[in-house]
Amino acid sequence: MSVVGAGNTGSLAGRVEQTVVKEVYAKGAVKGSYSVGGLIGELSQDSFIYSSYTSGFVEGKTFDVGGLAGSVSRSDVIGSYSTSAVSTYWYTAGGLIGNLYEGSVTASFATGTVAADKRVGGLIGSAGSGSVIEASFATGYLSSNDDGSVTKGGLLGANSGYVQSINSYWATDTTKSLYTSASTSAGLRSDSFSTFIPIWP
Repeated sequence: MSVVGAGNTGSLAGRVEQTVVKEVYAKGAVKGSYSVGGLIGELSQDSFIYSSYTSGFVEGKTFDVGGLAGSVSRSDVIGSYSTSAVSTYWYTAGGLIGNLYEGSVTASFATGTVAADKRVGGLIGSAGSGSVIEASFATGYLSSNDDGSVTKGGLLGANSGYVQSINSYWATDTTKSLYTSASTSAGLRSDSFSTFIPIWP
């Protein structure tokens, strides 16, 4: 499957509100401008993604680009993952979610490479306003034009507000990152994950 759009672009839907997405798999290439996701472009207003995953390639031209969802606001992602490679020419790209605002990610992971100018995260590009990351991890290689930037992180790229991280990790050896904006998460070697990562539901 190949999807090409502008803003709010995803293989399943460009933008959803008050919607439950459950057990959906998408494979292929998704290309757009902003809020571009492998499954959903923009997930908002008390929506949920459960037990879903994506593989392939997700490319944005500007901001908020993620392997599963480009932007997530006041919504939750649970038990989902992405192996997609993610890239944008500008900023805010994450292996799973580009931008997370007042939302949560639980028991989820990302393994794809992530590339952007800045705000690059193995799991989430940028998060804030009381967002929560729990029992989740990232292993994909990170690429940024500003390798010295504090907005390039193994788990979370940029923290724009209070973000709570619980039992979440990133692989220092595969992401090639020793830093994350989620201060309570931990960087581990990928071969030690089985000791720390909970069993997925």
